[in-house]
Amino acid sequence: MTTTTSEAVFLWISGQSGAGKTTLGTNLSDHYGFVHFDGDVFYQGGDPIADAGIYKQHTDRPEELKQKWSLVSENFGALFTGALVPVEDWADSMECLVQAVAQAVSKQPNPIRFAVSFAVYPRSVRQWIEERLLSLTGKQIQFVVLYDAEKAAPRRKLEQTKEVAKSQGKSLEEFWKSHGKPDGSEEAVLRELSMVQRGFEPGVEEQGEMAIRIVAAHDTNTVLDSVVQRLGLKKKQSS
Repeated sequence: MTTTTSEAVFLWISGQSGAGKTTLGTNLSDHYGFVHFDGDVFYQGGDPIADAGIYKQHTDRPEELKQKWSLVSENFGALFTGALVPVEDWADSMECLVQAVAQAVSKQPNPIRFAVSFAVYPRSVRQWIEERLLSLTGKQIQFVVLYDAEKAAPRRKLEQTKEVAKSQGKSLEEFWKSHGKPDGSEEAVLRELSMVQRGFEPGVEEQGEMAIRIVAAHDTNTVLDSVVQRLGLKKKQSS
């Protein structure tokens, strides 16, 4: 699928943990005029657009949002062990996110340039999101699915986690334990980050998804350039 610059571009960036979803969303916002909606920030109670790419827990987030995030985490936890999680269970935990995306999209001028970043591993759940957003917004969303072909994402995610911990004035061990993890050693963190790659289904080009294969040699600009070329985008004009 190729989208010209005169058309609306409505993307959902998915992929494994550490594959570069948030970075791609940020780069599309910085260089190509996209509104970046960060799903992780949404669930943590922050402003998913103004605070996109800034991960921190908000103590004042609504109880309902905490419960929905707990359900998302439970679904991923089951998926990582090899269990099959029904689409209905994902829908129950993600309907609030989809509704928030639809509301944000409704406030954008046409033609929109809007990119959501949030991991959606099962293809069946991505299909549900496509159908739900089409129903809510009247707009067709396209999934950009980043695939960690060389299993380099856990190491990248480890380095990202260290940076987040540092920004909060914590060591990796302190940061990890603050999230209820008993072992915050680098080896233990890397093991868990490797485990959370399980259950991921790569993008399916034949079903309209944009499948982007990530290898260790790719930097963030390589990934951005690949997506930009596929979409036929031009950089936003400087003000």
